[in-house]
Amino acid sequence: MSLENVTIPEDLSGGDADQFALSIESITLENGLTVNPPLTGVTVVVGGNNVGKSTLLRQVMNLAARQPRIATEVARWQLVTDIRFNAPGNAKDLCAWLIAHGGAYFQNGMVWFGTPGQSNSNEHHVRQFFDPQQGGVDRLSTLANMFMLFSDPWQRASVIHPQEMRDNLEVPPQNVMHRLEESMQMLNEVREICREIFRIDLTLDTLARMIQLRVGRVAIPAPPVDAVSPEYRREVASLPPLTEQGDGIKSLIALILPLVTAEHSIVMIDEPEAFLHPPQASALGRILGGLAKKKGIQVILATHDKNLLTGLLSSEAEVSIVRLDRGLNGDSQAHQLAVEDVRDLWGDPLLRYTNALDSLFHRLTIVAEADQDCRFYAAALNEYEPQSEVPIPPSDVLFIPGLRI
Repeated sequence: MSLENVTIPEDLSGGDADQFALSIESITLENGLTVNPPLTGVTVVVGGNNVGKSTLLRQVMNLAARQPRIATEVARWQLVTDIRFNAPGNAKDLCAWLIAHGGAYFQNGMVWFGTPGQSNSNEHHVRQFFDPQQGGVDRLSTLANMFMLFSDPWQRASVIHPQEMRDNLEVPPQNVMHRLEESMQMLNEVREICREIFRIDLTLDTLARMIQLRVGRVAIPAPPVDAVSPEYRREVASLPPLTEQGDGIKSLIALILPLVTAEHSIVMIDEPEAFLHPPQASALGRILGGLAKKKGIQVILATHDKNLLTGLLSSEAEVSIVRLDRGLNGDSQAHQLAVEDVRDLWGDPLLRYTNALDSLFHRLTIVAEADQDCRFYAAALNEYEPQSEVPIPPSDVLFIPGLRI
């Protein structure tokens, strides 16, 4: 629906979308630790299985979407107890941001944001957003899905599915395919990333009712939009759809599309390295860090992969690391390496070029005098019987040699 048919209320009109931004200022965990993610950077959550990495991401989403003055059902294990947001700007700027990112329409006597039939956010929610009596910016309520994205290996594949074309270009983009259609720069960013990691190209097919990405390039030069030849159509149609490719490339492209198009201010990613070969996971980490910094996006991700973390640290993004553990009595434990700490550690060549970083992925790290000692102690621990009496599995113990200067 064209914005020409929508009259924005006077108290919400005249804002500047560029003046509004939203990020998570703090996340409080049950053990009392307050995590402070970099506002435009990456927070990496590490730890073993069943310690709460995915739970942390999901509970942040749930708390953000809670309704003002409405009690929410408490999870059996409430790892995240509170979140606080940072939101410079005012209600007018927020209104302008929502229009720029999803459009607006008039229905039932008020202005709604997004797509008719799919939107549940209206002008009242914008006013409540800055009202302390309604919970203020610490409760995004119905606006949560417009600002925050949760991406896991099973759900994110839907991002690359073909999408219906808009009735006309006056309708604001409603998904990543529409944004790629509007921006050659964004499309080229995605293509460059695909070429760098997989050494293959992508083509955006806009010749049918459905817009989709295809793998490969057409040898025939692209004709003017009003003179598309049958030969060109056949060449495009002969390219295999991205949705028919392997899980690795599908997962990676689906993951980076929301970042390249900057659809959301906050992106939470569970296991971004899923289905990827180790060198590709490292490249993805570097690309994620670069996109977070370039697009001004706050990324919080959970990973088991050292390669991904190494790639992130090699980017120029601000990176913070949170380590989650579960005690023997089931209580949660969490520790954070702030951006400055991570920068200092990664900047030390003696730490960067050893296996010291592996300690983040082990429950216990023991520093021995030399590499031979590490091998001896690791072998002795592996041969110890009975293994059931060892409080920590030998595979979760890392021996590293002391650093000699």
